[in-house]
Amino acid sequence: MLSWPPRLVRTTAIHSALFPPHALAQLVLMPLHVAGAGAVIGTLAKHALAPAPALKASFVGAEKVMPPPEPMGELPEADNDGAYKTKADACGTCKFQATGSCAMYKTCVCYATNSFFGLAGVAKVKDVDNWHWACGNEGGDKYEKCFAIDSKYQDAFGDKVDPNEPKCPE
Repeated sequence: MLSWPPRLVRTTAIHSALFPPHALAQLVLMPLHVAGAGAVIGTLAKHALAPAPALKASFVGAEKVMPPPEPMGELPEADNDGAYKTKADACGTCKFQATGSCAMYKTCVCYATNSFFGLAGVAKVKDVDNWHWACGNEGGDKYEKCFAIDSKYQDAFGDKVDPNEPKCPE
């Protein structure tokens, strides 16, 4: 059974010795031709027989590599137990971590929760603030949203953004 898209297989010196590039292309393209994917054969044959630099140029094109954005805010210090002392500290850590990566910047909505829920039979507990952050409220209704968004031109962290100058362009 054929699957689409076809898997790319890394070749080794043994593969190259056993199957020259034109033979590999024929082996890969033969099932496609039989399956009726004739329009694809020309494109695959062109790339299968192309030298590596030409192959890279044909797929990469003029795409620019962008460095990750600078994280926003300060990174709050965690308490000795690894949790944060306040909701603001947990939310600040979420914002710092998420704004330092375009993938997280575009997908993270910061939530925080206090993981101290009390203990039966224990009257006085000194550390009742154990705040943790997450990029989503999948942990349940005890997670509270960190930043209020009240404007069209705000990011998920409550900061104003210029739609003509995005922090992480597409």
